[in-house]
Amino acid sequence: MAGTRVSGVSTSDLQALVAREPSQLSADAQLAWNYAQAVLDHAPETAQWCAQVLARWGPPALATLALALVTARSFPAMKQALGLAPASCQ
Repeated sequence: MAGTRVSGVSTSDLQALVAREPSQLSADAQLAWNYAQAVLDHAPETAQWCAQVLARWGPPALATLALALVTARSFPAMKQALGLAPASCQ
């Protein structure tokens, strides 16, 4: 199954993400992981990770990663605001 990909992501990267083992990620996936963790942690080094993402993939990728993070964080808030979180998040 080596080399298998799901929506452009290697299965080994997906397995490492699910296992929360960033040290097992490919270099590209680890860059995205480090950027995401810095953003979610409100870490001071977020700007450094932004610069690395820009250097590696350019502005469209930074915007895509940022939008993915914001979107992922908005669904739990929406469910909570609609009173659906207690029933659906158990």
